[in-house]
Formats: sequence, C-alpha cells, structure tokens
Amino acid sequence: MHRSRVEYRMGQAPNGFRYRPALELSRKASLLDTLLIPYVEAETFYDFRQDKVTLSLITAGIKWPINSQFIVKLAHFNIYLNSPSRHVSGSLLALHLKL
Repeated sequence: MHRSRVEYRMGQAPNGFRYRPALELSRKASLLDTLLIPYVEAETFYDFRQDKVTLSLITAGIKWPINSQFIVKLAHFNIYLNSPSRHVSGSLLALHLKL
C-alpha cells in the first residue's frame, strides 16, 4: 500500500510544508482463528523549506484487527534524523479507531 500526504507545520517547528510518502508491505495471516497482519512500513519526510529529506521512519510489526473499527498495532520503529548521529528506536503500541 502507498500513501502520500502534504502537511503544513506551524508552532514549535518552523512553519512550512512537507511531503510524506509512505510505503507499506503486509500480508494477512491467521493464528488460532485470529487474523494478524505482519507489516513493514517506510516513510520519508521531505521538507520543502529546507529542500531535502529531513526524517525517515522504518516500522516493523503486527496489526491485529479486533473488528471493523478497532486495530491494535504492536511494532518496533526506527527514526533517522538526517543529521550526524541522530537515530532513535523503540517499541510502539497503538490503537487505531476508524470512524
């Protein structure tokens, strides 16, 4: 799946637009009659004001669709800031609610 978005940032971050394309690879699987979706996602952040990619995210984990409205995500993420020695990683637990 591919997703693209353009956002305008203001406030603590310098004002400006950035482009955020994301690519996700996933495959449905079943475990004891429970649907699980292992996935890998990569997203870059292109800052128009700076004219460069300023941030990259890589996430790998599992989605568990509880029902048509609720999805639980358990994953590991890596954030790469495009400056020397700027890498952050950690665990992710998220609840997505579809309205």
